[in-house]
Amino acid sequence: MFSIIIPTWNNLALLQLCVRSLRENSAFDHQIIIHVNDGSDGSLAWVREQGITHTASPNNIGICLAVNEAAMYATQDYILYLNDDMYCCPGWDTALVNKLKQLDTDLFMLSGTMIQPGDGHNPCVIERQYGTDANNFDEAKLLAELPDLHKSDWIGATWPPTLVSKRWWFKVGGYSSEFSPGMSSDNDFSMKLWDAGCRIFLGVGDSLVYHFQRK
Repeated sequence: MFSIIIPTWNNLALLQLCVRSLRENSAFDHQIIIHVNDGSDGSLAWVREQGITHTASPNNIGICLAVNEAAMYATQDYILYLNDDMYCCPGWDTALVNKLKQLDTDLFMLSGTMIQPGDGHNPCVIERQYGTDANNFDEAKLLAELPDLHKSDWIGATWPPTLVSKRWWFKVGGYSSEFSPGMSSDNDFSMKLWDAGCRIFLGVGDSLVYHFQRK
């Protein structure tokens, strides 16, 4: 259904958790594409062992170049950009697919909704603490409380996980390398879609991922 692109930089434990969540908590069979920056922590070897489609660079080339390189291998009609410090909760992809069915255009940007520790009352997230890293992640508590975590759809999709059509990803040129290593590249990508005529920037309130934040 989706080609999921994940840039990573020596973040093996969280990358493994992210991929496991995709494999265990997805309702659909998605393509996973990882770009490994550096990989000296064993992440490149692990990705190869797993047989995951991947690209790699010997140094950290940043997010923009990494996601664009990975996107070249996308085989599905939709590209979803996901950070390696995110855990996808059960139902995350079903909610996005259901929203896709309600659209009559392929020019859109959808975002999942992040669950994360306090973020200064960001109206686009659900503030909950389930751990700050892979070694103290309280997965059981998150899954037990998931039915009680509710958020309405919100306007202004920009942050990962972001879903766009592959056709429009390439028409607007992906993420701009001028913003490398990545600061404000999300906003710029949204602006490029806006300039192309996109007016659907929607956060899907019941597509939930836990975000460990800046890992």
